[in-house]
Amino acid sequence: MAPAVWPPAIVPADAGLRRYVLRVPSKPNTPPPPPGTPIAAPITTTRRCTRLAPSPTGALHLGNAMAFAAAWAIARAQSWRLVLRIEDLDGPRIKPGAAAHIERTLAWLGLDWDAPPLQQSHDLTPYARAMVQLAQRALVYPSTLTRHQLAAHESGASAPNAGTGEAPHPAALRPDRWQQPRAFALAPANAPPHTPPHTPAPEAAASEPSMSPTAWRFATPNRAVTFTDAIAGPQSHRPANTVGDFAVWTKQGVPAYQLAVVVDDARQGVTDVIRGNDLLDSAARQLMLISALHAPAADNANSATLRADAAPLNAADVHGAPRYWHLPLIVGHDGRRLAKRHGDTRIDTYRALGTTPERVIGLVAHWLGALERPRPLRAIELPALLANAWTLDQQPAAPKRVRQQPTITFTHQDHQWLTST
Repeated sequence: MAPAVWPPAIVPADAGLRRYVLRVPSKPNTPPPPPGTPIAAPITTTRRCTRLAPSPTGALHLGNAMAFAAAWAIARAQSWRLVLRIEDLDGPRIKPGAAAHIERTLAWLGLDWDAPPLQQSHDLTPYARAMVQLAQRALVYPSTLTRHQLAAHESGASAPNAGTGEAPHPAALRPDRWQQPRAFALAPANAPPHTPPHTPAPEAAASEPSMSPTAWRFATPNRAVTFTDAIAGPQSHRPANTVGDFAVWTKQGVPAYQLAVVVDDARQGVTDVIRGNDLLDSAARQLMLISALHAPAADNANSATLRADAAPLNAADVHGAPRYWHLPLIVGHDGRRLAKRHGDTRIDTYRALGTTPERVIGLVAHWLGALERPRPLRAIELPALLANAWTLDQQPAAPKRVRQQPTITFTHQDHQWLTST
Protein backbone atom coordinates (compact mmCIF):
# COMPACT_ATOMS: atom_id res chain seq x y z
CA MET A 1 0.00 0.00 0.00
CA ALA A 2 1.19 3.51 -0.75
CA PRO A 3 2.52 5.53 2.21
CA ALA A 4 -0.16 7.15 4.30
CA VAL A 5 -0.69 10.84 3.74
CA TRP A 6 -2.23 13.01 6.43
CA PRO A 7 -4.23 15.14 6.42
CA PRO A 8 -6.14 13.91 3.39
CA ALA A 9 -6.88 16.35 0.61
CA ILE A 10 -10.03 18.36 1.15
CA VAL A 11 -12.75 17.16 -1.20
CA PRO A 12 -13.94 18.70 -3.32
CA ALA A 13 -10.70 20.62 -3.71
CA ASP A 14 -11.73 22.99 -6.47
CA ALA A 15 -13.13 26.47 -5.96
CA GLY A 16 -16.16 25.88 -8.13
CA LEU A 17 -18.47 24.58 -5.46
CA ARG A 18 -22.14 25.42 -5.72
CA ARG A 19 -24.94 25.30 -3.22
CA TYR A 20 -26.91 22.09 -3.40
CA VAL A 21 -30.38 21.21 -2.25
CA LEU A 22 -32.91 18.54 -3.06
CA ARG A 23 -36.07 20.49 -3.80
CA VAL A 24 -39.43 19.09 -2.73
CA PRO A 25 -41.94 19.29 -5.61
CA SER A 26 -45.05 21.35 -5.10
CA LYS A 27 -47.17 18.77 -6.93
CA PRO A 28 -47.10 15.06 -6.00
CA ASN A 29 -46.75 13.98 -9.64
CA THR A 30 -43.88 16.33 -10.40
CA PRO A 31 -40.53 14.54 -9.94
CA PRO A 32 -37.90 16.55 -8.05
CA PRO A 33 -34.65 17.49 -9.76
CA PRO A 34 -31.75 15.22 -8.79
CA PRO A 35 -29.65 15.95 -5.69
CA GLY A 36 -26.97 18.46 -6.51
CA THR A 37 -29.09 20.96 -8.40
CA PRO A 38 -27.14 24.27 -8.21
CA ILE A 39 -29.16 27.17 -6.83
CA ALA A 40 -26.51 29.76 -5.98
CA ALA A 41 -23.27 31.30 -7.16
CA PRO A 42 -20.00 29.40 -6.67
CA ILE A 43 -18.30 29.72 -3.29
CA THR A 44 -14.68 29.06 -2.36
CA THR A 45 -13.20 26.44 -0.04
CA THR A 46 -11.24 28.98 2.04
CA ARG A 47 -14.14 29.75 4.40
CA ARG A 48 -14.78 28.16 7.73
CA CYS A 49 -16.91 25.09 7.31
CA THR A 50 -19.35 22.96 9.26
CA ARG A 51 -21.35 19.90 8.36
CA LEU A 52 -24.65 18.11 8.61
CA ALA A 53 -23.92 14.45 9.34
CA PRO A 54 -27.08 12.33 9.55
CA SER A 55 -26.99 8.57 9.85
CA PRO A 56 -29.57 6.76 7.66
CA THR A 57 -30.75 4.42 10.40
CA GLY A 58 -34.26 5.87 10.28
CA ALA A 59 -36.28 9.03 9.80
CA LEU A 60 -35.17 12.34 11.32
CA HIS A 61 -36.80 13.38 14.60
CA LEU A 62 -37.19 16.72 16.35
CA GLY A 63 -33.83 16.43 18.10
CA ASN A 64 -32.15 16.03 14.72
CA ALA A 65 -34.12 19.00 13.39
CA MET A 66 -32.81 21.22 16.19
CA ALA A 67 -29.17 20.19 15.72
CA PHE A 68 -29.22 20.44 11.93
CA ALA A 69 -31.16 23.71 11.82
CA ALA A 70 -28.75 25.23 14.36
CA ALA A 71 -25.68 24.16 12.38
CA TRP A 72 -27.25 25.42 9.15
CA ALA A 73 -28.25 28.77 10.66
CA ILE A 74 -24.86 29.38 12.27
CA ALA A 75 -23.12 28.59 8.98
CA ARG A 76 -25.41 30.81 6.92
CA ALA A 77 -25.20 33.68 9.43
CA GLN A 78 -21.39 33.56 9.27
CA SER A 79 -21.09 32.86 5.51
CA TRP A 80 -19.37 29.55 6.15
CA ARG A 81 -19.35 26.55 3.86
CA LEU A 82 -21.80 23.82 4.79
CA VAL A 83 -21.33 20.22 3.68
CA LEU A 84 -23.52 17.14 3.96
CA ARG A 85 -22.17 13.76 5.02
CA ILE A 86 -24.15 10.52 5.10
CA GLU A 87 -22.71 8.46 7.95
CA ASP A 88 -23.73 5.01 6.76
CA LEU A 89 -21.06 2.70 8.14
CA ASP A 90 -23.27 1.07 10.79
CA GLY A 91 -24.30 -1.62 8.32
CA PRO A 92 -26.91 -3.66 10.23
CA ARG A 93 -28.85 -0.53 11.28
CA ILE A 94 -28.83 1.24 7.91
CA LYS A 95 -32.25 1.30 6.26
CA PRO A 96 -32.57 1.18 2.46
CA GLY A 97 -33.68 4.50 1.02
CA ALA A 98 -33.19 6.33 4.33
CA ALA A 99 -30.37 8.56 3.03
CA ALA A 100 -32.46 9.94 0.17
CA HIS A 101 -35.41 10.38 2.52
CA ILE A 102 -33.24 12.36 4.95
CA GLU A 103 -32.16 14.69 2.15
CA ARG A 104 -35.81 15.28 1.24
CA THR A 105 -36.67 16.00 4.88
CA LEU A 106 -33.83 18.50 5.22
CA ALA A 107 -35.01 20.21 2.04
CA TRP A 108 -38.59 20.30 3.36
CA LEU A 109 -37.29 22.14 6.43
CA GLY A 110 -35.58 24.63 4.13
CA LEU A 111 -31.98 23.51 4.75
CA ASP A 112 -29.42 23.24 1.94
CA TRP A 113 -25.72 22.49 1.57
CA ASP A 114 -22.80 23.57 -0.59
CA ALA A 115 -21.46 20.42 -2.25
CA PRO A 116 -22.61 16.96 -3.28
CA PRO A 117 -23.11 14.72 -0.24
CA LEU A 118 -20.21 12.54 0.90
CA GLN A 119 -21.36 8.98 1.58
CA GLN A 120 -18.92 7.18 3.85
CA SER A 121 -19.53 3.64 2.61
CA HIS A 122 -18.64 4.49 -0.99
CA ASP A 123 -14.88 4.45 -0.35
CA LEU A 124 -13.07 3.06 2.70
CA THR A 125 -9.61 3.94 1.38
CA PRO A 126 -9.20 7.26 3.27
CA TYR A 127 -9.95 5.53 6.57
CA ALA A 128 -7.57 2.67 5.76
CA ARG A 129 -4.78 5.15 5.07
CA ALA A 130 -5.26 6.66 8.51
CA MET A 131 -5.24 3.18 10.04
CA VAL A 132 -1.97 2.31 8.27
CA GLN A 133 -0.37 5.33 9.85
CA LEU A 134 -1.70 4.57 13.33
CA ALA A 135 -0.74 0.88 13.09
CA GLN A 136 2.79 1.66 11.89
CA ARG A 137 3.23 3.87 14.93
CA ALA A 138 1.89 1.19 17.28
CA LEU A 139 -0.91 3.50 18.39
CA VAL A 140 -3.61 0.93 17.62
CA TYR A 141 -3.78 -2.82 18.07
CA PRO A 142 -6.10 -5.68 17.05
CA SER A 143 -8.50 -7.04 19.65
CA THR A 144 -10.83 -10.02 19.59
CA LEU A 145 -12.57 -9.27 22.90
CA THR A 146 -16.36 -9.36 22.72
CA ARG A 147 -18.84 -7.04 24.42
CA HIS A 148 -19.72 -9.93 26.72
CA GLN A 149 -16.10 -10.33 27.78
CA LEU A 150 -15.72 -6.59 28.38
CA ALA A 151 -18.96 -6.50 30.37
CA ALA A 152 -17.80 -9.46 32.45
CA HIS A 153 -14.55 -7.64 33.25
CA GLU A 154 -16.46 -4.46 34.10
CA SER A 155 -18.78 -6.31 36.48
CA GLY A 156 -15.77 -7.20 38.57
CA ALA A 157 -14.91 -3.55 39.14
CA SER A 158 -16.73 -0.27 39.56
CA ALA A 159 -17.96 1.13 36.27
CA PRO A 160 -15.87 4.24 35.50
CA ASN A 161 -18.62 5.93 33.55
CA ALA A 162 -22.00 4.32 33.07
CA GLY A 163 -23.17 7.21 30.91
CA THR A 164 -20.99 6.53 27.89
CA GLY A 165 -23.13 3.65 26.61
CA GLU A 166 -19.95 1.68 25.87
CA ALA A 167 -18.27 -1.20 27.62
CA PRO A 168 -15.01 0.29 28.90
CA HIS A 169 -11.78 -1.32 27.68
CA PRO A 170 -9.08 -0.65 30.32
CA ALA A 171 -5.39 -0.74 29.43
CA ALA A 172 -5.02 -3.90 31.49
CA LEU A 173 -6.86 -5.82 28.75
CA ARG A 174 -4.39 -4.95 26.00
CA PRO A 175 -2.81 -7.99 24.32
CA ASP A 176 0.81 -8.99 24.74
CA ARG A 177 3.23 -6.99 22.57
CA TRP A 178 0.57 -4.37 21.82
CA GLN A 179 3.32 -1.71 21.59
CA GLN A 180 4.91 -3.11 18.44
CA PRO A 181 4.25 -1.67 14.97
CA ARG A 182 1.76 -3.63 12.88
CA ALA A 183 0.50 -3.84 9.35
CA PHE A 184 -3.04 -2.93 8.37
CA ALA A 185 -4.86 -3.61 5.11
CA LEU A 186 -8.44 -3.58 3.89
CA ALA A 187 -10.09 -6.94 3.41
CA PRO A 188 -10.46 -8.21 -0.18
CA ALA A 189 -13.79 -7.28 -1.69
CA ASN A 190 -14.76 -10.96 -1.92
CA ALA A 191 -13.75 -11.90 1.63
CA PRO A 192 -16.28 -14.34 3.12
CA PRO A 193 -18.28 -13.31 6.20
CA HIS A 194 -16.40 -13.34 9.51
CA THR A 195 -13.00 -13.37 7.84
CA PRO A 196 -10.77 -10.89 9.68
CA PRO A 197 -10.81 -7.70 7.56
CA HIS A 198 -7.18 -6.93 8.33
CA THR A 199 -4.06 -8.89 9.16
CA PRO A 200 -1.46 -8.06 11.81
CA ALA A 201 2.18 -7.90 10.78
CA PRO A 202 3.82 -11.35 10.47
CA GLU A 203 5.79 -10.93 13.69
CA ALA A 204 2.55 -10.22 15.59
CA ALA A 205 0.32 -12.79 13.94
CA ALA A 206 1.30 -15.59 16.29
CA SER A 207 -0.14 -13.74 19.26
CA GLU A 208 -3.57 -13.18 17.67
CA PRO A 209 -6.26 -15.82 16.95
CA SER A 210 -6.04 -15.95 13.18
CA MET A 211 -9.70 -16.64 12.40
CA SER A 212 -11.47 -14.62 15.09
CA PRO A 213 -13.37 -11.48 14.06
CA THR A 214 -10.97 -8.68 14.89
CA ALA A 215 -11.54 -5.09 15.87
CA TRP A 216 -8.80 -2.49 16.27
CA ARG A 217 -8.53 -0.20 19.28
CA PHE A 218 -6.68 3.02 19.97
CA ALA A 219 -4.21 2.70 22.85
CA THR A 220 -5.62 5.59 24.87
CA PRO A 221 -2.96 7.36 26.97
CA ASN A 222 -3.95 8.28 30.51
CA ARG A 223 -4.04 12.02 30.01
CA ALA A 224 -6.66 14.72 30.22
CA VAL A 225 -7.91 16.44 27.07
CA THR A 226 -8.93 20.06 27.43
CA PHE A 227 -10.80 22.36 25.08
CA THR A 228 -13.21 25.27 25.21
CA ASP A 229 -16.57 24.47 23.72
CA ALA A 230 -18.30 27.42 22.04
CA ILE A 231 -21.52 26.58 23.91
CA ALA A 232 -20.70 24.29 26.83
CA GLY A 233 -17.60 26.24 27.88
CA PRO A 234 -14.27 24.91 29.25
CA GLN A 235 -14.00 21.11 29.16
CA SER A 236 -11.62 18.53 30.57
CA HIS A 237 -12.09 14.84 29.79
CA ARG A 238 -9.92 11.80 30.45
CA PRO A 239 -11.02 9.04 28.04
CA ALA A 240 -8.68 6.49 29.66
CA ASN A 241 -10.88 6.66 32.75
CA THR A 242 -14.23 6.51 30.97
CA VAL A 243 -14.03 4.37 27.83
CA GLY A 244 -10.40 3.31 27.85
CA ASP A 245 -9.08 1.93 24.56
CA PHE A 246 -11.88 2.81 22.15
CA ALA A 247 -12.62 1.10 18.84
CA VAL A 248 -11.30 2.65 15.64
CA TRP A 249 -12.06 -0.28 13.30
CA THR A 250 -14.91 -2.73 13.77
CA LYS A 251 -15.16 -6.49 13.48
CA GLN A 252 -17.40 -5.88 10.45
CA GLY A 253 -14.38 -4.51 8.58
CA VAL A 254 -15.35 -0.82 8.56
CA PRO A 255 -14.05 2.22 10.44
CA ALA A 256 -15.64 2.96 13.79
CA TYR A 257 -17.39 6.28 14.40
CA GLN A 258 -14.50 8.08 16.13
CA LEU A 259 -11.98 7.45 13.35
CA ALA A 260 -14.47 7.99 10.53
CA VAL A 261 -15.53 11.47 11.65
CA VAL A 262 -11.92 12.58 12.20
CA VAL A 263 -10.93 11.50 8.69
CA ASP A 264 -14.06 12.97 7.10
CA ASP A 265 -13.85 16.28 8.92
CA ALA A 266 -10.27 16.63 7.65
CA ARG A 267 -11.00 15.74 4.04
CA GLN A 268 -14.14 17.88 3.92
CA GLY A 269 -12.32 20.88 5.38
CA VAL A 270 -14.57 21.06 8.47
CA THR A 271 -13.39 23.74 10.91
CA ASP A 272 -16.43 23.79 13.23
CA VAL A 273 -18.31 20.77 14.58
CA ILE A 274 -21.87 21.60 15.71
CA ARG A 275 -23.84 18.73 17.26
CA GLY A 276 -25.73 17.57 20.35
CA ASN A 277 -23.97 17.42 23.70
CA ASP A 278 -24.54 13.67 23.92
CA LEU A 279 -21.32 13.61 21.85
CA LEU A 280 -19.40 15.98 24.11
CA ASP A 281 -17.24 13.19 25.52
CA SER A 282 -16.41 12.06 21.96
CA ALA A 283 -14.59 15.32 21.29
CA ALA A 284 -11.73 14.28 23.60
CA ARG A 285 -11.25 10.97 21.77
CA GLN A 286 -11.36 12.71 18.41
CA LEU A 287 -8.78 15.27 19.53
CA MET A 288 -6.47 12.42 20.55
CA LEU A 289 -6.83 10.87 17.10
CA ILE A 290 -6.28 14.20 15.34
CA SER A 291 -3.14 14.77 17.41
CA ALA A 292 -1.83 11.29 16.59
CA LEU A 293 -2.50 11.63 12.87
CA HIS A 294 -0.87 15.06 12.65
CA ALA A 295 2.24 14.09 14.62
CA PRO A 296 5.66 14.13 12.86
CA ALA A 297 6.83 11.16 10.81
CA ALA A 298 6.80 7.97 12.85
CA ASP A 299 9.83 6.84 14.73
CA ASN A 300 10.18 5.00 18.00
CA ALA A 301 10.63 8.14 20.08
CA ASN A 302 7.61 9.91 18.63
CA SER A 303 5.39 6.85 18.93
CA ALA A 304 6.45 6.26 22.52
CA THR A 305 5.62 9.88 23.33
CA LEU A 306 2.18 9.60 21.75
CA ARG A 307 1.45 6.38 23.66
CA ALA A 308 2.78 7.56 27.01
CA ASP A 309 0.78 9.03 29.84
CA ALA A 310 1.53 12.73 29.72
CA ALA A 311 0.48 16.23 30.58
CA PRO A 312 -2.99 17.35 29.42
CA LEU A 313 -3.58 17.58 25.69
CA ASN A 314 -4.95 21.05 24.93
CA ALA A 315 -6.98 21.47 21.75
CA ALA A 316 -5.23 24.80 21.14
CA ASP A 317 -2.00 22.84 20.61
CA VAL A 318 -3.51 20.26 18.24
CA HIS A 319 -2.92 21.08 14.59
CA GLY A 320 -6.11 20.64 12.59
CA ALA A 321 -8.42 20.55 15.61
CA PRO A 322 -11.90 21.92 14.86
CA ARG A 323 -13.85 24.24 17.10
CA TYR A 324 -16.61 22.38 18.93
CA TRP A 325 -20.17 23.60 19.52
CA HIS A 326 -22.22 21.15 21.61
CA LEU A 327 -25.91 21.98 21.74
CA PRO A 328 -28.36 21.09 24.52
CA LEU A 329 -29.94 17.69 24.01
CA ILE A 330 -33.70 17.41 23.41
CA VAL A 331 -35.19 15.05 26.01
CA GLY A 332 -38.58 13.75 27.06
CA HIS A 333 -40.52 14.52 30.23
CA ASP A 334 -38.40 11.95 32.12
CA GLY A 335 -35.15 13.69 31.25
CA ARG A 336 -34.03 10.93 28.89
CA ARG A 337 -33.12 11.36 25.25
CA LEU A 338 -36.13 11.41 22.92
CA ALA A 339 -37.13 7.88 21.95
CA LYS A 340 -40.20 5.81 21.13
CA ARG A 341 -41.11 5.74 24.83
CA HIS A 342 -41.93 9.46 24.50
CA GLY A 343 -44.23 8.98 21.53
CA ASP A 344 -43.54 9.45 17.87
CA THR A 345 -41.40 12.59 17.42
CA ARG A 346 -40.36 11.90 13.85
CA ILE A 347 -40.65 14.86 11.51
CA ASP A 348 -42.54 12.61 9.08
CA THR A 349 -45.22 12.03 11.69
CA TYR A 350 -45.77 15.73 12.23
CA ARG A 351 -45.86 16.34 8.49
CA ALA A 352 -48.61 13.72 8.23
CA LEU A 353 -50.52 15.59 10.94
CA GLY A 354 -50.35 18.78 8.90
CA THR A 355 -47.43 20.46 10.65
CA THR A 356 -45.68 23.01 8.45
CA PRO A 357 -41.89 23.42 8.28
CA GLU A 358 -42.37 26.96 9.58
CA ARG A 359 -43.76 25.59 12.85
CA VAL A 360 -40.84 23.18 13.27
CA ILE A 361 -38.30 25.95 12.61
CA GLY A 362 -40.21 28.30 14.92
CA LEU A 363 -40.00 25.78 17.76
CA VAL A 364 -36.28 25.23 17.06
CA ALA A 365 -35.70 29.00 17.16
CA HIS A 366 -37.39 29.11 20.58
CA TRP A 367 -35.27 26.22 21.86
CA LEU A 368 -32.14 28.03 20.65
CA GLY A 369 -33.05 31.23 22.48
CA ALA A 370 -33.71 33.20 19.30
CA LEU A 371 -37.44 33.61 20.06
CA GLU A 372 -39.10 34.19 23.43
CA ARG A 373 -41.94 31.93 22.32
CA PRO A 374 -42.51 29.89 19.15
CA ARG A 375 -44.00 31.47 16.05
CA PRO A 376 -44.09 30.29 12.42
CA LEU A 377 -40.68 30.97 10.93
CA ARG A 378 -39.07 30.16 7.59
CA ALA A 379 -35.60 28.64 7.73
CA ILE A 380 -34.23 31.57 5.74
CA GLU A 381 -35.19 33.88 8.65
CA LEU A 382 -33.38 31.83 11.30
CA PRO A 383 -29.75 32.90 10.63
CA ALA A 384 -30.44 36.59 11.28
CA LEU A 385 -32.45 35.83 14.43
CA LEU A 386 -29.72 33.55 15.74
CA ALA A 387 -27.00 36.08 14.96
CA ASN A 388 -28.97 38.67 16.95
CA ALA A 389 -29.52 36.38 19.96
CA TRP A 390 -26.08 34.75 19.99
CA THR A 391 -22.53 36.17 19.90
CA LEU A 392 -21.33 33.90 17.12
CA ASP A 393 -17.87 35.46 16.84
CA GLN A 394 -17.13 35.16 20.56
CA GLN A 395 -17.00 32.57 23.32
CA PRO A 396 -19.36 31.62 24.78
CA ALA A 397 -21.43 31.96 21.65
CA ALA A 398 -24.85 30.94 22.96
CA PRO A 399 -27.09 33.07 25.20
CA LYS A 400 -27.06 32.32 28.91
CA ARG A 401 -30.33 30.39 29.02
CA VAL A 402 -29.05 28.00 26.32
CA ARG A 403 -25.64 27.56 27.97
CA GLN A 404 -27.10 26.82 31.38
CA GLN A 405 -29.38 23.99 30.29
CA PRO A 406 -27.63 20.84 29.09
CA THR A 407 -31.04 19.50 28.06
CA ILE A 408 -34.24 20.95 26.63
CA THR A 409 -37.49 19.15 27.48
CA PHE A 410 -39.95 18.48 24.68
CA THR A 411 -43.24 19.29 26.38
CA HIS A 412 -46.91 18.66 25.71
CA GLN A 413 -47.17 22.37 24.91
CA ASP A 414 -44.49 21.94 22.22
CA HIS A 415 -46.49 19.08 20.73
CA GLN A 416 -49.63 21.20 20.77
CA TRP A 417 -47.79 24.03 19.05
CA LEU A 418 -46.63 21.75 16.26
CA THR A 419 -50.06 20.27 15.65
CA SER A 420 -52.17 23.41 15.95
CA THR A 421 -53.41 24.98 12.75
